[in-house]
Amino acid sequence: MMNMGYCRFKNTNLALQECLYAIEDGTIQSHMEAAEGKNMFGRFLEFCEDNGIISDFDREEIDVLLDTAVEEDEDEDEDE
Repeated sequence: MMNMGYCRFKNTNLALQECLYAIEDGTIQSHMEAAEGKNMFGRFLEFCEDNGIISDFDREEIDVLLDTAVEEDEDEDEDE
């Protein structure tokens, strides 16, 4: 369900904080979640680049960061 307009940024900020903690703690629970994180951060950084907020970013570093944050004991069968 999408956030209501009046609390969109508040709710998204809380969710982003959870995502950042998972990256920092190395507790991303699946490679699929890591892939979604790569997409999310990539889109956000592209937005920042397109709007002159940043001049460049390294997509490969995003990939490495999120790949290394996937929990080691992840069940390899992601089709379930």
